[in-house]
Amino acid sequence: LADDALDFLLQTTKGKLAEKVNQAKTYLNENFKREIIAGRNINFQALTFSKVGLGSPTALRDMYRDITGSPRTPHNLFDELSMKFNYDNMKVVIRFLLHSLGSDLKSKGPSITRPELTRLIEDTQILQSILGVYRFFLSRQALINSQFDHYGLILPQKLNFEILAKLFVNILKERYVTTDKILLLSKYLGISQEIAAQIIIFTQMKDALRNTSNRLYKSDKQRQEVLDTFIETLEDLEEQLEESGE
Repeated sequence: LADDALDFLLQTTKGKLAEKVNQAKTYLNENFKREIIAGRNINFQALTFSKVGLGSPTALRDMYRDITGSPRTPHNLFDELSMKFNYDNMKVVIRFLLHSLGSDLKSKGPSITRPELTRLIEDTQILQSILGVYRFFLSRQALINSQFDHYGLILPQKLNFEILAKLFVNILKERYVTTDKILLLSKYLGISQEIAAQIIIFTQMKDALRNTSNRLYKSDKQRQEVLDTFIETLEDLEEQLEESGE
């Protein structure tokens, strides 16, 4: 940390050099106070989590400063982090954030206000809930594969648990979920011409509504409305399947 290095120089230099070092330290503290405090408060976490391959301590401190200094919505932050880290590392990144926010909150002088840190901890818990969606679809991947095989369907290459989880979370962000919006997912997944494939995938999404955290939903009412829409969509698809004689 630059501030620590300047402290060391102040103790080991004299005269004009010491004055310049002191000026540099004053400048840093006046212009980057939040960043300096954040770096100190989470230094242990940055060192610890850097050892599991998330990046250098400096990179982790920079990431923490960026997140606490420029808050995003939990969904936007998850999207941003998931572009940098794979599924396995996302679990560790979220743990790093929770530990770091907790350490910052418990410090004598937090880098931002305690209410802001508390809100960020709650947002990070939503990140855990979003990751739970990925975990759910990962647990269903083998079942999806076997059902496609059973019906003699070709599984599109892009159709994997990460894409399913991302699309599911995106649906939950919609103000109003309709059958048309659900069916649009089938076009993106490359299964719009296969009714049986749509039934397989949307059944898993319907099940996900019952097996994911309440934190993902604005209210119980929203959760039930989305569930009802999936049920209605599946009923329509099953009727089409019967009529086509497939």
